[in-house]
Amino acid sequence: MKTKTSILATAASSGRGRLLALTFAATLAGILCGICEHANAADDDVVVTPLIHTSRSWDGAIYQAWPQGTPLIDVQRVHVPAHTILPWHSHGVVNAVYLLSGSLTVEKRNGESRTTFKAGQVIADTVGTVHHGYTTDEPAEMIVFFSGAEGLPLRTLDNH
Repeated sequence: MKTKTSILATAASSGRGRLLALTFAATLAGILCGICEHANAADDDVVVTPLIHTSRSWDGAIYQAWPQGTPLIDVQRVHVPAHTILPWHSHGVVNAVYLLSGSLTVEKRNGESRTTFKAGQVIADTVGTVHHGYTTDEPAEMIVFFSGAEGLPLRTLDNH
């Protein structure tokens, strides 16, 4: 398996607070309203399917308080080739991953948890916990949604 470090870039910011949570919720509500606004009010074909609603990451840890500062929403499309091991890293902000295709196994460095996610599933990722992911015989395509504050790192590589 080859290691991909270029996939994991960092961004930064600082602070704590509920403003970020409200901004994130308002952004998602705006997106959903925009989608529904374009549908005919009588259109019974519009279907909303909840994908995830949680206050815990995939390993069961409860998310802590939102950071203060200027809210930052960052959405990335990520392609991970087959037989790729992503580097050990942690996240400074809450994020969720929607797996479009393939599968991705994520595991914590301390060996406590390992879970495999498949296309159509959502990964409520860990915050402040060193982990990594890897693919096996097929590539994985995903959309990653970060919700933080300017100045906080989205990802930090762990070189230990």
